[in-house]
Amino acid sequence: MSFMQNLYKKFKPDKQKVMVYNNENFNYTFSDQESYDDLYSKNVIIYRCINLIAKNIANIPCNLKNEDGIILHNHDLHKLIKKPNKHNNWFSLIDSVITDLLLYGNIYLFKSYDEVIKLNSNELKVISDSAGNPYKYKYGNKEHGANDEQLLHIKLTNPYSPWEGMSPIETIKKSASLYDTITKYNKSILDNGGRISGALIFDEQLTEAQRQILKDQLNSNYTGSDKAGKVILLEGNAKWKEMSISPKDIDFHQGKLNSAKEIALAFGVPPVMLGIQDSSFNHYKEARLHFWEDTILPLANMILNQLQSWLVQEDNLKLEYDFSNIPALFAKTEDYKKHIDSLSFLSEHEKRQLCGYKK
Repeated sequence: MSFMQNLYKKFKPDKQKVMVYNNENFNYTFSDQESYDDLYSKNVIIYRCINLIAKNIANIPCNLKNEDGIILHNHDLHKLIKKPNKHNNWFSLIDSVITDLLLYGNIYLFKSYDEVIKLNSNELKVISDSAGNPYKYKYGNKEHGANDEQLLHIKLTNPYSPWEGMSPIETIKKSASLYDTITKYNKSILDNGGRISGALIFDEQLTEAQRQILKDQLNSNYTGSDKAGKVILLEGNAKWKEMSISPKDIDFHQGKLNSAKEIALAFGVPPVMLGIQDSSFNHYKEARLHFWEDTILPLANMILNQLQSWLVQEDNLKLEYDFSNIPALFAKTEDYKKHIDSLSFLSEHEKRQLCGYKK
């Protein structure tokens, strides 16, 4: 076994390792990619973060331009970008691409002569050779060489593997587990009429039949949110004793809020944009600008650079985003133009060029 193969086996993530968070009757288990789908569909913070990023990037128009900055509307590649395949336009393709990238850390695109399609990231496997290097991709019954120009693999940084990306969800599994566990715990208390767990204590020992009758009466008459507020009649010197800590004492609300903020931090989404932090309009406006500068633009540019290298064969052509209709960037654009206009040593022609206007 080679040195590189030993090194990879030592440091690669254990796919079979399970992380469990226990809280009374709630057990949350995470293993591999299947849990990512569950979190996306069940955790509102993760769902909102991924959708905010994916929809904002997909909403940036992309054009094919020549070296003079002219859009080539009739070029085959420009048409391919606007309509990648018969099922998707640019928006829907990029939306699904970013969603997969944030969920799994990897996305795979396949191109034929006249279309580009996205493969299901959780169904494609990387096959490595004896040295630990990838030499082919397996998708269902089909295989593609690692250097197949028809296949594009875009991945997020993964310190454990040079050829497989790591999802941001890997860093917030505990926070996601805590958030969902608190939600389920609060739901169980609501189903129990707002009452926490407890015990009925009797001075005298009950028979098995008496205990069963008492359990049946409690379950049928006092369990469930629709029976909240009913008065329990206790006889025979029975006493009620609480057996668990109330949500207020545990400070569940703050714990849930902190978990939500940690999830938002992992995805690079300001908490104020998720509605989990009070703020003024100006604060929201600033948060939105930072969201675009720190999260949207770097990820969008990474995708565009990969597509440029993969799709564009001519040196005098380039793919370019059109940010002119992005509301979040209006204020920054206006400030930039005012700054350029204030530079007295520039000519009007030079100022127009710096502001992106044609000659």
